[in-house]
Amino acid sequence: FRDVDFSHTDISQAVLPRRLESLETSIQEIFLDHMKWIESLGQEGKQAELARYDLEEVDLSGLNLSAANLSLVKLSKALLSGTRLTMADMTGMLGYEADMTDADLRGAKLDNANLCRARLRGANLSRMSLIGVAGNSVTARLCGARLEGVDMRDANLEAADLTGAKLMQADLRGANLRDAKLLDADMRGADLRNAVVEGADTRGAVGLLLDWD
Repeated sequence: FRDVDFSHTDISQAVLPRRLESLETSIQEIFLDHMKWIESLGQEGKQAELARYDLEEVDLSGLNLSAANLSLVKLSKALLSGTRLTMADMTGMLGYEADMTDADLRGAKLDNANLCRARLRGANLSRMSLIGVAGNSVTARLCGARLEGVDMRDANLEAADLTGAKLMQADLRGANLRDAKLLDADMRGADLRNAVVEGADTRGAVGLLLDWD
């Protein structure tokens, strides 16, 4: 930003990522408290509240962050391989080139997230059944998400809501898009070889090519 002139720009309302150093407790303690919160069904511990924090390149692989508040968090190039993120709020998160291979994202909120060039191979973004609520489930939401160049090979996106998502050049080979909402999604250049799209709502989708030789 050395050559950018901000002299006439009002940045008083700008929201910048918060550094981990500003946390009142260590990140490790937050994760431990979150596990207690999950295991006790909210009776002990504390839900992880990491909205707007800078977790760039942090290794979160294999952790259980179900129902954590990760909205507007910065997770670019972070490691989340095998991480459990069911029902997590990741609205507006920045996850450029994050590694979310085999992550469990059932029922997660990823509306307006930026996951350009992220790796979600084998990730599960299908329905999340609600315990004790017969016949009820929550779908993963990626409305308006930026998914350009994302690797979603063999990912499970059954019934996921991708309304308005940008999937240009996305690798969706072998992905399960059964009953997914792809309304007005931009899929120009996306690779859908061997993908399952039965029942998907593709009204208004741009560049959807399903006939491969």
